Amino acid sequence: MSPVTIRRWGRLGVLPSGQVVFMGRRGRHTRWPLHTVEQARWVDAQLAAGRTFEEIRAALERGEFRFTSSDKEV
Repeated sequence: MSPVTIRRWGRLGVLPSGQVVFMGRRGRHTRWPLHTVEQARWVDAQLAAGRTFEEIRAALERGEFRFTSSDKEV
């Protein structure tokens, strides 16, 4: 997925928001919660199954997505 897609999904409420950090001369970076990659895969699968963003948000609120991976912060 492209960074644009990740930011758009964050604005739509189906992914967590990233935290922008400034690293001096190295510029600006965004850090995401540990489960963001796995959640993005889950959202993509839900969209492929025909769910709308509204249905996906409701599923997230019901706790249908469960973080199971040990991915590190991206």
